[in-house]
Amino acid sequence: MTEPAKRSRSGSRTRQTRPLSLYLTAEERAAVAEAADRAALPLSGYVRSVLLQAPPPRQVRRPPIEKQLLGKMVGQLGRLGNNLNQLTRLANEGRIVPPQTLGMALDDVRRLVDDIAKALGHDY
Repeated sequence: MTEPAKRSRSGSRTRQTRPLSLYLTAEERAAVAEAADRAALPLSGYVRSVLLQAPPPRQVRRPPIEKQLLGKMVGQLGRLGNNLNQLTRLANEGRIVPPQTLGMALDDVRRLVDDIAKALGHDY
């Protein structure tokens, strides 16, 4: 009886094994990173495709991220966390928290989750 052929791990035959170092200014590095983001490619995959004039990697591993939008959302998340902390403190003191206030906070959380998902390239 013959043994089944061993399957190689995904990508193990083409895994890159020799690193290449490159010195860039901060501005050059930022420009290359921005180009890779626009192409929705990891930095190494983008640089490899440009240097070797080869097609980009077959699988895009990450969507482009709207960094400015995410920065705005971090601020919103901080304000929302502060509001929820205040509501929690009131509830722990035994004070009544109006249901409409809780509903508004929940709506804010849902909107923020939707905005973050869109910024990350997900459609929920």
